[in-house]
Amino acid sequence: MASVRVATFNVENLFARFRFRGKPTYRNGKVVGYRPYTRQQLDSILARGWTVEETFFMPFKHTARDVTGDAIKATKADILALQEVESMDGLKKFNTDVLDGRYRQKLAIDGNDPRRIDVGLLCAPKKAAAGAINIRNIRTHQFLRTANNQAFIFSRDCLEVDLQLADGELTLFINHFKSMMEGKAQTEARRVLQVQKVIDIIQDRFSKAGPGNANWVLLGDFNTYRPSAALALLDKLDWAVDVTKRIPDDERWTHFYDPTEWNSGGAPEYRQLDYIWMSKALAAKNPGVPTVIRKGLCLAAKKYTGPRFKGVTGKVAASDHCPVAMDITI
Repeated sequence: MASVRVATFNVENLFARFRFRGKPTYRNGKVVGYRPYTRQQLDSILARGWTVEETFFMPFKHTARDVTGDAIKATKADILALQEVESMDGLKKFNTDVLDGRYRQKLAIDGNDPRRIDVGLLCAPKKAAAGAINIRNIRTHQFLRTANNQAFIFSRDCLEVDLQLADGELTLFINHFKSMMEGKAQTEARRVLQVQKVIDIIQDRFSKAGPGNANWVLLGDFNTYRPSAALALLDKLDWAVDVTKRIPDDERWTHFYDPTEWNSGGAPEYRQLDYIWMSKALAAKNPGVPTVIRKGLCLAAKKYTGPRFKGVTGKVAASDHCPVAMDITI
């Protein structure tokens, strides 16, 4: 019987961490600051893809990366699914420089996002016995296309990873669905398409034993919150369980949206965007409640009143998402 701690975390452009710095403002011919881009300007930049140009981007400070590392360490995860990983090289360097080589195995495959943010995986911590966790098989679904062949189905990828544990096997389906940048209602159809394809993939993979009986976890940043047509597709399944529903309603939020960060109006938003789903059998075997780790949120996220990691300020944070972790026995 193998017991592991599994977590998911959107790390917000891991390692390179480019952020929009806005239009320059001048005084006596010198740049003295930057005006935030408007929503229309940001959409225009994103439409052209993630091109690292000095006029558009500036790197985050090392403090932000250190706080991200603290959040990852706090998960105490043996298996950590990641979203918004810049590259395999970036992940390896982050693991070495910030996490002190915490994980033996790293995985990131370039996907479909024009900003070059991918899903990835860190696993097999050095504290565990050698060979206790091993990546056995990797399967990308990034090349699947819509029925009319006009676009890729997945905004990033649905990364399927088989893990060999000390006593058993576990399959992960790591996802980062379509963002709500253009609006939740306006983008929901794309997420519905993505969720339905994930359901098809899981059903096809475990058709013999039945998807409800196999050892698998579907997790990541789903970029939507209930009520949601995309989540409703999963909710109606009798062979899959959203274990994050075990968290009390008022504590289930995993993401902080700061309207001032995007130069927009409205109140701050606290939503659940990050999820852990399991097969019915695996969920029944593991009745525990997932943990949401909020110590890396910026100080502007006032709904959370607990302690913060060193280096967190009103703007500096581990991410705008919170890691979600859970112990699982196979």
